[in-house]
Amino acid sequence: MALFRFGFDKPGPGVEKDTPPKKGLARWWEVLVRDFFAILLGNMALIICGLPLAVSVLVFWTSSVKGAPWMPALLLNLLFAVPVGPALAAVHHLTLRMCRDIPFFAWHEFKKAYRQNFKQGSIAMVAFAAVGNVLLFSMCLTFWTDEIGLSYIAVLAVGAYVWFSLINTVFQQIALLDKDLPGIFMNGVLMLFMSGWRSAAVTLADVALLVLFVEKGWLLFPLAVMGLFGVAIMTGDLVMYPRLEQIFIKKEEPAAQEHLSVKEEWQLLVDAEENPAEKRK
Repeated sequence: MALFRFGFDKPGPGVEKDTPPKKGLARWWEVLVRDFFAILLGNMALIICGLPLAVSVLVFWTSSVKGAPWMPALLLNLLFAVPVGPALAAVHHLTLRMCRDIPFFAWHEFKKAYRQNFKQGSIAMVAFAAVGNVLLFSMCLTFWTDEIGLSYIAVLAVGAYVWFSLINTVFQQIALLDKDLPGIFMNGVLMLFMSGWRSAAVTLADVALLVLFVEKGWLLFPLAVMGLFGVAIMTGDLVMYPRLEQIFIKKEEPAAQEHLSVKEEWQLLVDAEENPAEKRK
């Protein structure tokens, strides 16, 4: 019957040579549909690695507000931050490849990026956890005393904004650049001023997502399992990538060649990744 003759073997219209790349929501939807499995994989890895940290932060907050012993939970925050850092860098590694339209095998790339970025990612996340503990403790002071002025709240708000902004740019750079951590943090501070509205939009969106989880976490948890965190990171990287591409030196990826098959082109990419001599400087 003609109804069931789909004709998948017939050549389609293809894509015009001079077709401009998609932008905005069309580009976001294209990446989401094409790479949803990789986004979901990174999302689940973040949940698994970050769940102990989230629980210890919640215990610290509850204990400090109620006046219960909170120091053990504060110290556990630093310990549980270790696996989160390389996982976050590995997810950014995947999403930045999506931004560059580079083909990859999600699980293979995630494992490799996790191993390669373990040292820098864990050290960076422990540093963020330490500063985050200070911010959390400072927020708890607002519950312990009524003598908190507007200047104190303003400084706390600015500190929290910088903290969220640096988390985005630092782990993007860990995934993208071959550079030492002091240089990466310095670049992160510069990105606050050089990325304009892009950094502000991504940071404020992250803050809003955190506030929603604090207020309505039990409602958002099913969405988190279905990929909310991965989609948020992918969206942030899509927004930031034009600025990252403009400011930083990109990884030297082998250019696609028309005479190569998809498998041969992919092998060139894998060889460049695994050969230290091919890494960008």
